[in-house]
Amino acid sequence: CPLMGTGMAFPWHLIQQAPLAHGHLVEDMKLGIDLACAGAPPLFVPEARINSWFPLTREAALAQRTRWEHGHLSMLIAEGPSLLRRSCLSLDARLAAMALDLMVPPLTLLLGLVLAAVAFGCALAVGKSWTPLCIAGTALILMLTAMARSWWLIGRDLISARDLLRVLVHAFCKLPIYLKFITHRQKEWVRTDRHDSGS
Repeated sequence: CPLMGTGMAFPWHLIQQAPLAHGHLVEDMKLGIDLACAGAPPLFVPEARINSWFPLTREAALAQRTRWEHGHLSMLIAEGPSLLRRSCLSLDARLAAMALDLMVPPLTLLLGLVLAAVAFGCALAVGKSWTPLCIAGTALILMLTAMARSWWLIGRDLISARDLLRVLVHAFCKLPIYLKFITHRQKEWVRTDRHDSGS
């Protein structure tokens, strides 16, 4: 599993040798990859419970989301293919799983790309070929089915059905973040202001 910043614990003999001073936008994800390449991939501990504070202001939340999304996409491009190649050469199934997980775009971007493929398929279907629309439509149905099943099995206590129906609006609102990745990519790590539990 990838490291996600909150609730990480490390054996001292691993963390003292880990490269920590790289300043990557998603330093936790990068650390997880580095440890996996060193033969110590992160393990998920379902019994652990973490409480954390999220940004209170809209600006702080947008800054953090931009850093996460741009960092994830940068990591996908820079590390994904080489990590997959390395896993194939070493026949390391755990490294291959991490590489494949890393190469999946953020969910809202993936949904946007699938919807764009459906729109493109519709355009091609007019007087030409229905095959692209059938492929894109099948991908959309499978993705929405997987999302609904995941929500039903493990997400109902966290996200209401009403919030789930707003996923398309949420995806549309994140479009500027993805466009900014192309036009003005965030490259520097900026600390996000958070709610102080002591205040």
